[in-house]
Amino acid sequence: MKRLVARRQILLAAAGTVLASAEIPIACNLKALTAEERKAHKGRSERLFGVAKAAPIESGYAISFPATLWNEAAAWVDLERKCCPFLRFQLESAPEGGDVVLRLTGRTGVKAFLAEELKLSSREDHRQ
Repeated sequence: MKRLVARRQILLAAAGTVLASAEIPIACNLKALTAEERKAHKGRSERLFGVAKAAPIESGYAISFPATLWNEAAAWVDLERKCCPFLRFQLESAPEGGDVVLRLTGRTGVKAFLAEELKLSSREDHRQ
C-alpha cells in the first residue's frame, strides 16, 4: 500500500511539472480575432491609450481612463482576453464618477511585455 501511495505521489508531482511547463506563451495571438474585431480593437486601443495614465504595480500595470470610457474599456478587455489569454484583467470604477481603472497583470515577464507592447512607460502618471 505504501508503495502504491508513493508511486501515486510521484505521478501527481510529474503531472504538476508538465502542467506548469505548458503555460501559454506571453505573446499575442492575432488569429484569435476576426479582421473586423482587429480593426475595432485597434481603434478602441488608440482612443483608450491616447488618454490613459499608467502606474506600474507589482506584476503589471494599473491603467486609468476617464469614467466616460467604461464601456470602451470593457469592450477592449472583451477582445484583448481572446488574443492575450495569459493576462489577468481587473476592471473597476471609482465611486462618484471617478476614473475607470484597468489592472493588467500576470506571471513573470508580463509587466515587461505590457510596457513594450502598449508603450506604457511613456504614459506613466508621475504625479504620485
